[in-house]
Amino acid sequence: MATGMGLVPVRKNGAPYSSSGAKKMYIPSTNSSTIGLYEAVKLVNATDPNNEVPVVAQAAAGDALVGVIVGWDASAIGTSAIPLSGVPYRRASTNCYVLVETDPSTVYQIQEDADSGVVAAVDIGSNFNADLVFASSTANTTTATGMSKTMLDSSTSSASSCQVKMVGVMRDKVNAGAQSTGAVLEVRILEHAYLVADSIT
Repeated sequence: MATGMGLVPVRKNGAPYSSSGAKKMYIPSTNSSTIGLYEAVKLVNATDPNNEVPVVAQAAAGDALVGVIVGWDASAIGTSAIPLSGVPYRRASTNCYVLVETDPSTVYQIQEDADSGVVAAVDIGSNFNADLVFASSTANTTTATGMSKTMLDSSTSSASSCQVKMVGVMRDKVNAGAQSTGAVLEVRILEHAYLVADSIT
């Protein structure tokens, strides 16, 4: 069953993933989205109140991505954005500093939605591309876990330019293999804000 888990970073430059290089960014209270861990985000044309770091928002299908939220800045923990009690995710309409993985070389694991059929094994073997699919523009987070619901849109798999490039399949004793419903695939961001012209939307 495909339920979504966001984009979970697993490798960077051939080495096991470390979040030590994640960049601090800002989500203002004017943003009404509930935003969870491993959510894909885009840049918006603004900076934080101190004019120090970029403002980001949950991405949508077709947006250039600046990266993925991998944590919460210490300044946000214990505030209304990330209360000490309860599951940690950014509450809607709160000011929140987040930590974003922005390295274009990062490899992520993401579940495919299989809504119009699964991604063909040959597509993965050919390193085809695909867009992401978001459950909701304002509630794309599973509040019981604090994780994003974002998935890979299987119906967009093609050789044309899309948000992510498929580079493999997660293999363990649980995950389904390629061309299976709910398979967890490995991807890299293809339409990255640092590498394409339409980075500000």
